[in-house]
Amino acid sequence: MSVDNIPKIDAGPDREQLDFVGAARARFEFLVDLGFAEVKAGATYLRFERADTFVEVFHGRASYELGVEFGRWVRADDGVVEQKFHIVDVLSVLAPDVRFGARTATSREQVVGFVDELATSAKLAVHRLERAGVEAFDRISEAVERQSDEYLDGLSAARLRARAEDAWHRRDFASLISAYEEIESELDTVGLRESEAKRLSYARQHLGA
Repeated sequence: MSVDNIPKIDAGPDREQLDFVGAARARFEFLVDLGFAEVKAGATYLRFERADTFVEVFHGRASYELGVEFGRWVRADDGVVEQKFHIVDVLSVLAPDVRFGARTATSREQVVGFVDELATSAKLAVHRLERAGVEAFDRISEAVERQSDEYLDGLSAARLRARAEDAWHRRDFASLISAYEEIESELDTVGLRESEAKRLSYARQHLGA
């Protein structure tokens, strides 16, 4: 597909002046050498695809943050859907020793400089994905799901701990036991702290007595 025939995504005349797509097209040309083809482009968006995977380079319309996402197609109940991951998630699993810092670009000079940095990190991510083989996306998916579970469990734990703290000060041991036991039984990624375990033991002994 020629560049002239690639679908365009309109983002307003002010974003065209930053020439994100021109900078991204030049610096992400290495994807073409790996068998990808550019399939969609716009002032804030560039997408490459090949048979098994795709890469999206973007410049946030509201945030102006530069980023890359890597994805694949997976089967779901309603057919085939896209599954994609931010470069942060890819590098955290496949290159944990590498730090990736988010960049916000609001001028043409920043776009050129930061796209260059982004492409360097993306090239490493693609290399690691290629080296890890077919299981790479599965590993990343599991890590992202685990991180999500930890985040949600953390929110629930904070709510239950606040309830237990209030119950402790009110000497409402039944409520304290209920809150701590919910943490123990319902939250897979969170455990009781030593001080909480001691309070739970004390409350159980008190009610038992």
